Amino acid sequence: MKRILWLAALLAAAVLGNEMFRASDVAKLQPVEVLRVEAAEGGIRVATDTGETGWGDTLSEAFRDLKAGTAGDIFLDTVEFVLLPQGSGYLARELMTFLRPACRVCLEAGVADLTKVAAFLDIHRPEVTLMDCQGQMPSLPVLRIQEGGMKLVS
Repeated sequence: MKRILWLAALLAAAVLGNEMFRASDVAKLQPVEVLRVEAAEGGIRVATDTGETGWGDTLSEAFRDLKAGTAGDIFLDTVEFVLLPQGSGYLARELMTFLRPACRVCLEAGVADLTKVAAFLDIHRPEVTLMDCQGQMPSLPVLRIQEGGMKLVS
């Protein structure tokens, strides 16, 4: 009887383990490094440096739409930088529900080319993280877009 229970437990573990570690096609993974989160007319828009966008009445709906509209699997655990356009700074507190607490955050003045922001911010790292935004809201650095260039102002 013990052997039957042992085999049943082993079989259940194998089946559950197979589901948990199901292989993903690496070619379909889309790691995101820069994310723009904007409070826009009638909702929230999220955009990635991979060119994907999502829209919703709430952050949760916008991220759900982002994932649903992405060809392949969008990977948000790799987000390093979050840009919050003017009027969207208040969203920083909520973002920790969806992103890592160590993500660097800054306001965006102008519209940056998301494909170029990571290289700039890797050198000129904003000091404020999502974790820092959980208590009293800190003063966020501003990424200014001017004449095709970028400048980070603390």
